[in-house]
Amino acid sequence: MRTPPSRLLVAALFALAAPSCCPPARESQGSAAPSMPSDMAESLRAPRVIGPEGEMGAVTWTAEELAKPIAAHRLHATESESMHLIHIGGAEPPHTHDQHDVVVVMLSGAAVLHLGDRAMAVKPGDVMEIPRGVPHWAENQAQGGSVVYAVFTPPYDGTDMHPLPK
Repeated sequence: MRTPPSRLLVAALFALAAPSCCPPARESQGSAAPSMPSDMAESLRAPRVIGPEGEMGAVTWTAEELAKPIAAHRLHATESESMHLIHIGGAEPPHTHDQHDVVVVMLSGAAVLHLGDRAMAVKPGDVMEIPRGVPHWAENQAQGGSVVYAVFTPPYDGTDMHPLPK
């Protein structure tokens, strides 16, 4: 059976592109994987926040912030919303926001999100929608904490947090 010329062309293009786009395969005889430059490894590990003005710059968490169950940095705000990076080092207290809807994206780590009467494991890339008035809280499950990107609508000033009994 003959291979169609179009498949041969695609296979040839993949073979030519492989050295420049993909890391070399590990040899089965135990050779060490090629090392990655430290700045590249850091860029893969540390999520970035990018907006119309470009990259917003890295947030540096202080030792005091890292010791807290929850620490937040407000990145910026518009008339209709505010954006925050939040470090989850432990468990935040159960609470509601009466005037705010929140969309949260897990950037790093792992946590359990309690939302209403449900508890769900969340991992990097998961998006959580928290409507105003719904009881919620997060519990970190990762060594060194977890980081989320949160968008509050309308802009959050820290006053609309109403603790609930556990």
